[in-house]
Amino acid sequence: MLIYLFIQQIDPFYIAGTPMDRFILLFLVINALAPALSMLIMLRFGMISSLEAGQRSERFAPFMLVIFYYIVSFGLLWWKNPGFPDFVLRFFASVIFSLSFALLINMRWKISVHMIAQGSLTGCLLAIRSSLPTDGHWLIAGALLLAAWIGFARLQLNAHSPRQVYAGYAVGVIVTWAVIGSPF
Repeated sequence: MLIYLFIQQIDPFYIAGTPMDRFILLFLVINALAPALSMLIMLRFGMISSLEAGQRSERFAPFMLVIFYYIVSFGLLWWKNPGFPDFVLRFFASVIFSLSFALLINMRWKISVHMIAQGSLTGCLLAIRSSLPTDGHWLIAGALLLAAWIGFARLQLNAHSPRQVYAGYAVGVIVTWAVIGSPF
């Protein structure tokens, strides 16, 4: 959503009420509401012990569900693109790659998915900033502050070690920047 708001700010030709807005609503349902409901169902049936899925062994099914939901969104966007810029499709691909990479890492070691998300935001903003003639420094600074705040919270909650927080952030930044900023 932050990336979409950024697009609205830098694109002087943006007109609200377009098919893009309906896609945004659909993506919110697919990528926010559906995973939340899925987690509640998994909790109800004892597949996870808490909504945090804090145990590394409990994270496989939630990872797979979220990856599935992003693949559905990517497929819809690719098939019925209502006019989003190319980097939006690349962003969805980067989320799929980041989560898949995190899933593989999680088989041996717990990594912070919250920080992967924050790193993805930063990587996306960096890639967009380097390709558009606009001043997005304040957004990048905001993303860095938000990442620091969330990383600190994850550490204070004893949800992760510092290495897990830093690794998650690095995965998010590197994968997202590479996918969105690549010439392919």
